[in-house]
Amino acid sequence: MTTTATHRAWLVVADTHRAKLLECSPTPTGRCHVEERDAIEQQWEGHEHGRPSPLAGKTGNSYAARHHEAEEDIQRFARQLIEWLTKAVEINDISRMTVFAPPRFVGALRKVCPDRLAGVLDVRVGDLMNLPADALPAHPLIEGLLVRPPK
Repeated sequence: MTTTATHRAWLVVADTHRAKLLECSPTPTGRCHVEERDAIEQQWEGHEHGRPSPLAGKTGNSYAARHHEAEEDIQRFARQLIEWLTKAVEINDISRMTVFAPPRFVGALRKVCPDRLAGVLDVRVGDLMNLPADALPAHPLIEGLLVRPPK
């Protein structure tokens, strides 16, 4: 007899500033129940609006300086997210987790992901952060990942 625990899937939906850890499990009727287990937001606020950047020229923030700061923010959150995911994997004894993020952030995550976590994470392109949890099981990027028990 198979238990529903073997049919769970762990997902993370992220953007460049926040992420949600989701646990997907089948209901007795065979539908998929998605529950948000945890969430994280970027802890570093970046440069204050209107405050001159040390990277900017004499006339204030230049495009290059703002672009550089945005890239630093993305890299910083990628490191923060990887640390958070490492703890989530350990606490929940997760052997496989699929992470969906926008293309620009996927690259940042892959750069900072340690080998020990890379074997657990399947990082994919998908901007799903703003979808409600109950809409995720039917999304084409996700529906094939969710194993449902035989009826």
